[in-house]
Amino acid sequence: MIEFIPYFIVHRLAGLRHLLRQRCTAAGQLALLALVASAVLGFDIRRNLAAWIFTLMLSLLLVACTGLRFRPRVRVRRDLPRFGTVGEPLRYRLDVGNEADVALVGIELAECLADPRPAAAEYRAARRQGEKPRFRWLRLLGQARLAEGARVALPELAPGTRLEVSMTLLPLRRGRLHLQGIRLVRPERLGLLNALSEAPCADSVLILPRRYRLPPLDLPGNRAVLQGSQAVASSVADAEEFQSLRDYRPGDPLRLIHWKSWARSGKPVIREYQDEFSLRHALVLDTFGVGVADTVFEEAVSLAASFACTVETRESLLDLLFVGAEVYRETVGRGHGPVERLLEVLAGVQPCEDKPFRVLQQAVLAQRAALSGCNCVLLAWDEARADFVRKLAALGLPHEVFVLTDAARGNLPALQAEGLPADVHLLEAGRIGEGLASL
Repeated sequence: MIEFIPYFIVHRLAGLRHLLRQRCTAAGQLALLALVASAVLGFDIRRNLAAWIFTLMLSLLLVACTGLRFRPRVRVRRDLPRFGTVGEPLRYRLDVGNEADVALVGIELAECLADPRPAAAEYRAARRQGEKPRFRWLRLLGQARLAEGARVALPELAPGTRLEVSMTLLPLRRGRLHLQGIRLVRPERLGLLNALSEAPCADSVLILPRRYRLPPLDLPGNRAVLQGSQAVASSVADAEEFQSLRDYRPGDPLRLIHWKSWARSGKPVIREYQDEFSLRHALVLDTFGVGVADTVFEEAVSLAASFACTVETRESLLDLLFVGAEVYRETVGRGHGPVERLLEVLAGVQPCEDKPFRVLQQAVLAQRAALSGCNCVLLAWDEARADFVRKLAALGLPHEVFVLTDAARGNLPALQAEGLPADVHLLEAGRIGEGLASL
């Protein structure tokens, strides 16, 4: 219980700070600061100047409070794009209509974003061994800040008219960004406080992971026998080609019967085709983030998204493999859907903390017969991951491995000194682009 007393104090103070930033203009914040300072100095009744300043500031703020009544009748509709990207401005338009009998003048518009302060249950569940409460609070606060946006001035809007306004948000985190409403801000006559009103306008947009510009990639692997139906094979592999006819054998599929030859010979005849071959790459994402910094995990997801956008899938298939609540395998390529599907999946990937790494290893090795090559994005380098890479090499499956390192922990020199295999590349979180350019 004692541990959460600082939490509740900081929670309330953060809420008060947010309220003051919304309600007070720059002049209002200065007046409030003068009010507090003069109240402290006013304890000495011999200092009449401090008492006069306190009385003046208090009077001004009380008068300003009388202008906070603001109830406009406004209808708002957003025109959002389908996707946004972390770190790239999300631009869209607002359709604003004035349904009141008076004109709207001097109004600013802003997005009503969710309160980033963590709830008590969330704060308790996010406890990490050795982490101080202050750093836990800052970590959760940063994770909850999904976007940033600035106010936009609304031109004078006459009664019964509509207009379009350009808005911009900067997404900070991947995932589903929920927009609750539009806040209308109007300074009162003294310019000390803001009158606020909210127009309901619930929307959401999917924010995709950040992507890096990658150099041209020559992915490992050769064509392998395609597993699956002939319909899939004909769409992504070498053209299906007739080879010969032979007598029917028990167990042959009926769809391969050559009916004209059966009619001529009086016995069932089967068509034979040559094996179909295709390029099929695996993109393996390590989600076992126990003890891994959030920034490293986000960089790993961004790197996987970068590979997904770079791999040519018009004549091949790409399998994304990772572990969450279960083992997930998402396939894109010709006949299976666009790469955007992988980006949508990666936008919602979360760390897995209740399963061992061998679950991912088993899932990848189970698909080895159908794979031409394998690209792996790993969160760390330890014995379990080294054993996984050794097994890929022992099976003769071409592969490239990218290991993320944490610059804050300074573990890059130690890993470099281990003498890693040639197919294992170290990338430092925060400098992924530079590391990829040097490969």
